[in-house]
Amino acid sequence: MYFNLKEFNTRFLLFLLGMLVFSPVSSVITMDFLGLPLALPELLFIPIFLLLRRRLALTSFNNSILWLLPFFFILLAISLLLHTFKTGSIVSTARGYLYMILSFAIFKGKNETALTDILLISLGSVIGWCILTANSFFVLSNSAYSQASIAIYGNMVSLSLLISISILSRNKKFIYISLILSIFLSLTSGLRRQILIFVITLVISLIFRFQRKIKMSLKAFLVIALFLFVVIASFGKIEKYIEDRAPLLYYRVFTRTEQFITGKFQESDQYRSKVIKSYFADIKSYLFPRGFVSKRTLQDKGAGLFMDFPFIELSYMLGIFLLLLFIISYFYYIYRHIRSYILTDNYENAVWAVSGIVLIFLTFLDGTFLNYAFITPLTGLVLGKLYTIR
Repeated sequence: MYFNLKEFNTRFLLFLLGMLVFSPVSSVITMDFLGLPLALPELLFIPIFLLLRRRLALTSFNNSILWLLPFFFILLAISLLLHTFKTGSIVSTARGYLYMILSFAIFKGKNETALTDILLISLGSVIGWCILTANSFFVLSNSAYSQASIAIYGNMVSLSLLISISILSRNKKFIYISLILSIFLSLTSGLRRQILIFVITLVISLIFRFQRKIKMSLKAFLVIALFLFVVIASFGKIEKYIEDRAPLLYYRVFTRTEQFITGKFQESDQYRSKVIKSYFADIKSYLFPRGFVSKRTLQDKGAGLFMDFPFIELSYMLGIFLLLLFIISYFYYIYRHIRSYILTDNYENAVWAVSGIVLIFLTFLDGTFLNYAFITPLTGLVLGKLYTIR
């Protein structure tokens, strides 16, 4: 078989792009190794992109940029005029949205970036996340470092893309890889929301597969079922190992998940319920756009609310009326992709429908997809593709 070294190098660079730029590894490199005061994944993006510029068509913008950028600066101006939050905090949040807008304008329309390339980038991103969670688990298992961070936040968008593209393209090798990585993260990341996104993406992707070709879908289902059976059969040993090596992680992943399933809500879960009730009780304060919020949870009081409930952030930023218009158009385009998938059997439509649905769940679970600079470009990619019908 002919080995194409050039193609191999290109694919490896796509993988590195995901691992070094679109994963939390970028924060470790730029802050811990380079000593910068903030995470700057764009510094790592530039040299890799220059090597991939012929493969990734990222230099032309859709006409949507002509109104999105002015709208962005209007929101920024409103934020600075109201000055509800510190200027530095506002600019930090706006930076994530700017990257999202640029990515949206690039991928909306005629951009021809292949799903296989996005799959490799997503794989690199998830493996980068796994590397950091493995390191965190090692540190936590060492009693001398018991105060280490338990939860490792990664790129939920790339995780969803990895799973959905693998299943919907019927790529058995990547199906196994995505399942192994997802389960590993479920056990070590310390994030129940990651488990939820994994399960939601898996279930919706399988539903789309069953909708089109039952025979092929049954094969994919049996492959996944067999893999999960092996995991479940080994679950007792895995649980015991984590309990012995990292008790704090065990409590966060196993104990709290069990409490949530059985209805024994902890303080954080009760807090979420109270916030939702408070939102509807104070709905009048979200009628009009108020610009960008602060996401600096360690510096600004109350910023954690927007990280836990991005829907409240969007309500604050856009106002209820604009947000409602956006929601209507959003669901319309999800419907269009589902319809196109049913009529044409083009699995790309299903991928973007699944990704769009996952973003809806994230809007009530996790604000990192609207904030972290290593995630927001992929959020923009999903939105750009979602608002493009083929």
